[in-house]
Parts: sequence; C-alpha cells; structure tokens
Amino acid sequence: MRSVIQSQQFLSAQYVDIKSGQDSIGSQLEQVEKRMGEIMEREKVRYTEIEELSRIAFLEQGDNDRKLELHGVDEIPEVNIEEIIFEISNKLEIKLESRDLESIYRVNNKQRDQSRPVLLQFVSRKKCTEFKERKRTILINRDLDRRGSERKIYIHEYLSNYHKRLLWDTKQYVKKNGFRSIKKHLDKLCIYLETSLVSIDVILLPEVNITEWEYEKCSGLFELSGYDRIEKLRKDREGGGLMVYIKKG
Repeated sequence: MRSVIQSQQFLSAQYVDIKSGQDSIGSQLEQVEKRMGEIMEREKVRYTEIEELSRIAFLEQGDNDRKLELHGVDEIPEVNIEEIIFEISNKLEIKLESRDLESIYRVNNKQRDQSRPVLLQFVSRKKCTEFKERKRTILINRDLDRRGSERKIYIHEYLSNYHKRLLWDTKQYVKKNGFRSIKKHLDKLCIYLETSLVSIDVILLPEVNITEWEYEKCSGLFELSGYDRIEKLRKDREGGGLMVYIKKG
C-alpha cells in the first residue's frame, strides 16, 4: 500500500511539473503571438507609407518627363548655352527650334574643374524623348566648338530627388554587397518575396555569375514563381551576367 501511495505522489508531482511546463509554454506562445501581431501592424504601417511615398514619387517624376540633364558641357563664357544645345541637336540629327524649349539653365554650383549640368525643359514630351533615345551617341565638346575640351557629353534623365536618392542608395549597396552569385542567394530572394508585404514588379540582378552552359542545364533552378525571366549571360566563363525578373500580369 505504501508503494502505491508513493507512486501516486510521484505521479502527482510529475503532473504538476508537466502542467506548470504547459502553462509556461502557453504563456510564451501568447507572448510570441502578441509580438508577431505588433510586427505585422508595423509592417502594415510601413507598407502604407511606402505606397504613399511611391505615389508621390511617381507624380513628381511624371512632372519631369519633359526635362533632361546634359553633363560635361564645357562652360565657355563667350558662348551662349542655347547655341551649344542647338549644335548638340544637329549632331544628334534632331530638328530643334526655339519654340520647342521652355527653359535652359545651368544647375548647382561649379565644383573644381567640373562644369555644371545643363537642365533642359521641353514644351512637349515627344521632343524630350527624341533626345533620350539618342543618349548613347558619343558627343565631344571639341566637335561642338573648337575651343571646347575633349570631355564627353552625357544625356541623363532628370530624376526627382526621391529617385536620385534611390539610385544612389542602390549603387552604394551593390558596390558594398553585390549580388555576386544567384546560386548562393536565390533561396534568400525567394524567402524575401514570400514574406514581404511589398509587391515587387521588376527584379534586376547583376553579377549572377553563371555561364550559359550552366543555365541551359539547370534553367529550372532559376525560376521565380509569378515572374517571367530575361537573362544576358557570358558564354564561356563565369563572372558578370544579368538576370531580370518581371512580374506576370
């Protein structure tokens, strides 16, 4: 009888320990659920803020569709900047008249030996687009004016402050971290896309580091659900390479 009583006491003590453990686990689960709820609420707020910032940036950039910047144009005191612009349009084989331009002026302060960018604002988006379509054309100051330098002139889209900051941050991140290898990081990208509250339409991956041969043999490994894929890879060796994922629909 004594052994039965002792067994009952032992089992009762074990039951108390198990019940206490269950209560503790239940309490911890409640804390985890509460924490997750707080995180989800913060993510929703962030998502709303991101949507609003994106909308504002889109509207701001839309107002800049008639603008572009020319970088590297020499500052020659006795030369009218408008004359240089018309000479550039001739080199680009674009018919440009004074009525096509709303304004022309230099922006920012001159730094050291660098010339200030020239901001062009066109009356119509169509004329601005003609310049943008020829931005890969090589222009040299000396070809425009014999007093000019050998410096190249570059045509850039005029970006809003938000887009300039975004472009700068992206360049700095890629410079510091890089993507370097899609084989190593694709799983992380998949997890991010599955858990992110932000809808991403286009994903640009530089330095994917795979060859065309690897891609042909294992192309299925590089698929992302819900995205179409475009790639530009090196044929005979690793290094470099570019992949672009575009959201379907």
